[in-house]
Amino acid sequence: MSQTAPVDLDAACRAHREAVVAAAARILGDRDAAEDVAQEVFAGLWVHPERHDAARGPLRTYLVMLARHRAIDAQRRRAARDRAHEALAGARDGRLEDDAETRALRRERADMVWRALPHLAPAQREALILKYWAGLSDAGIALHTRAPLGTVKGRVRLAGAALRPLLAPR
Repeated sequence: MSQTAPVDLDAACRAHREAVVAAAARILGDRDAAEDVAQEVFAGLWVHPERHDAARGPLRTYLVMLARHRAIDAQRRRAARDRAHEALAGARDGRLEDDAETRALRRERADMVWRALPHLAPAQREALILKYWAGLSDAGIALHTRAPLGTVKGRVRLAGAALRPLLAPR
C-alpha cells in the first residue's frame, strides 16, 4: 500500500526547484524550456500530490524523475515539430528525392493539399500535418497537442472526409 505524505507545495518548490530545472536543462539545453518543464512538474504535484509515494523514495528524486521524463517528451515534440516544418517546406519547395516525374506528381498533389488545408478547421489541419508530414501516430499527436486520443482520431478522420471532395479530380 502506498504512503501518501502531505506535500507543502511552496516548500517543495523552494527546496527542489533548482534541481528540477537543472535536470530538464541538461536534456533540453535551454533554460527557458527547462523552466516550463519545472512549472509543469510542480503543477502536476499540486494537482496530484498522491502520485508521490514516500515509501518508494524522496520527493526530490520523484520530481527530478518527472522533470527528466517531461523534458524528453518536450524534446521529442520539438523534434517532431521541426521534422513537420522541414517536411512541409520540402513539399512546398519540391525538394523530394525521386525521379522528375514522381517529383512533379508529388508537388502537384502537395500543392492541391496546401490549397485545400485552409478549408479545414485549425485542429483538423494541425492533426493532418502532424500525422502525414511529421509522421506522428495518433497517440503521438495526442501527446503533442494534449488532446484525448479519440479526439485526435476524430479530427484526422473528419479532415480526410473534408479533403476528399476538394481533392477529387474534376
